Amino acid sequence: LQQSRSGLLRRLAWTLEAPATLDPGWADAAIDGKRPNGEVLGERAWWLYQLARQLPLAWWCRTLEKPAAEVVAWARESDWYQALLRAWLERVDASEPDWVEALVALKETHARKSELLALLPAAQRERYWPAKLQDLIAQGLLDDALDSTGAAQSLSAAYSQALAPSVGALFGDERLRYDYLLRDRLLELLAVLHPSTLAGVRIAEPPATATDAMLHCAQQARALLALRQALYSPF
Repeated sequence: LQQSRSGLLRRLAWTLEAPATLDPGWADAAIDGKRPNGEVLGERAWWLYQLARQLPLAWWCRTLEKPAAEVVAWARESDWYQALLRAWLERVDASEPDWVEALVALKETHARKSELLALLPAAQRERYWPAKLQDLIAQGLLDDALDSTGAAQSLSAAYSQALAPSVGALFGDERLRYDYLLRDRLLELLAVLHPSTLAGVRIAEPPATATDAMLHCAQQARALLALRQALYSPF
C-alpha cells in the first residue's frame, strides 16, 4: 500500500498491490501460502485476503484518511477489490456501524444484507425499509426486516406503530389463500412488533370463503397477540 501522484493535478493517491511472492514468515501468522483447490481468488489475491482480514477496519480509515464508505469506494477501483471485500466482511461487527452501512450498500453483499443489517441498532437498520407494510411486502423486504431482527429483539416502537394497523388487516386478505409463506411471515411479524403497539392490532376476520389454512392462521394470530399482550401487561 503506497501513495503516488496521478492525474492532471498530480494529486497524491493511495494504490494497492497484492504480494508478488510468498513470504516464509507468513506461516507464523497462520497465513496459508498454498491456495486451496476450488478457491475463486487467484494466488496473489488469496494471500492479500488473508493479510487484510488480520487488520482492524479502523486501520484502513486511519491509514487512508477516509471514512468507511470512501475506503470501500477506493477499493472498488482496485484490481484487488474482491479480496479486500471478503476480508472486510469477515472483520465487520456491530461495533463499527459506519462499516456495516458501507458494506450493506454494495450489490455484492445483497445475499448477506439481513446478516449485515442485524449488526445495526433497530432504528438505524429500519431506515432501509419502507414504513408501509404493503410496500415492505411488494418490494420483497419483509424477509429482510424479519431476518435481521434477532432473537429476543423487537422492531422499534416508531416503526412498529407504522406497521401495526396493516398487520392485523392482512389476516383477512385473500392473498393468504395461496401464499403460505406470507401467512408464516405475518405471524413472525406479529411476534416482533414492539410491545407498546400491540393494543392497536386488530386481527381481521377471514373471508367467508376462507380455507382451513386461512382460518388456522387467523386463530394462531389471535392466540399469539393475546399471549404477547399478557406477557407485557403490567401486574
